[in-house]
Amino acid sequence: FLVRALRAEGREAWGIDHSAYAIAHADEAARPYLTCATLETLMFTDDYDMVLAFEVLEHLMSSQIVQTLSRLHASARKGIFATIPTPDMVHKQAWREAQEEPSHVTLMPRAWWYEMFMRTGWSATPFYELAERFAMGHPVACAVGYNVFLRGV
Repeated sequence: FLVRALRAEGREAWGIDHSAYAIAHADEAARPYLTCATLETLMFTDDYDMVLAFEVLEHLMSSQIVQTLSRLHASARKGIFATIPTPDMVHKQAWREAQEEPSHVTLMPRAWWYEMFMRTGWSATPFYELAERFAMGHPVACAVGYNVFLRGV
C-alpha cells in the first residue's frame, strides 16, 4: 500500500517483502515495484533517499540487526524512518500486541535500538531528533501506536 501511495504521488518507491504470497496479492499497480527477498539477502542496486522500515526490524534476530542496519545505511542517501515496538512505548496496547506476535523476535528497549543505529553509522542530528518527536506525536502514529525512529546518514 505504501509503494502504491508513494508512486501515485509521483515518487519513486520500491518495496521488499519476504512473502511471495503477499507480493502475489499486492495491489496490481504496485506489484512491478515489489521484490520478494529478505533484508539479509537482497542485493541493493541503487542508492535511495530514505529507507522506510515499518514494523520490520523486530522480526530479525538480534544477531541480524547490525548487518541489516549497516546494509541499509550503505544504501541510504539521507536517512531511515523506522517503526519498532519497544517496552517503553506510550501506546501500551500496541506494545502488548507486539509481544503476542510470535514473529517479533527482537523486542528491546528504545535505548538498545538507538545503540544499534549509532553502532551502524546512523546519525542523531538535532534535525532528525526534532522530526522524530514530531512523527511520534502525529495523530496517525498515536492512533496505531507507532514507535518512530528517525536517523540520518
